[in-house]
Amino acid sequence: MLTYQEKREYLMTVLFRAKSLNKSEKIVALALAFKVDYTGVTRMTQAEIGAMTSLTPRRVRFILESLSEKIKLQIRRDKGTHGYYFPQWVQL
Repeated sequence: MLTYQEKREYLMTVLFRAKSLNKSEKIVALALAFKVDYTGVTRMTQAEIGAMTSLTPRRVRFILESLSEKIKLQIRRDKGTHGYYFPQWVQL
């Protein structure tokens, strides 16, 4: 069983090397992986993701939809903040 840090590093490595993602998708996915908690969830607003990646909130929204299709990123909408879940996390 991998530790939290090992899972996070592995996830970031896989995302960085992914051939199916364009550069904007990679930067958003890596930003989410950078802030992931021990359950595989990242809780950030789209504005926070945009500030971290230098992308507009509209562009971030488009990229998140694309990531939900390409890497099966699950988007959980709560009041105020959104949760982004990497389903691959439990497989590690």
